[in-house]
Amino acid sequence: MTIEINDLNIWAIIVCIIIYMAIGALWYSPKLFGNIWLKLVGKTKEDISKSDANKSMMLSIKLCFRF
Repeated sequence: MTIEINDLNIWAIIVCIIIYMAIGALWYSPKLFGNIWLKLVGKTKEDISKSDANKSMMLSIKLCFRF
């Protein structure tokens, strides 16, 4: 089964990407599990840079369109 790119609903994809990113941002925020996650992986807030987050976000968006 092949899906053509023209058959995809681009607005549904964009909304799903935004929801996915919002859930991830909330999940890893200090208000939920961010501090626990940092402690478990042995990192500090200074170790995590914004450029790494941006690279991860762009990779996630590319993968949404790939699969």
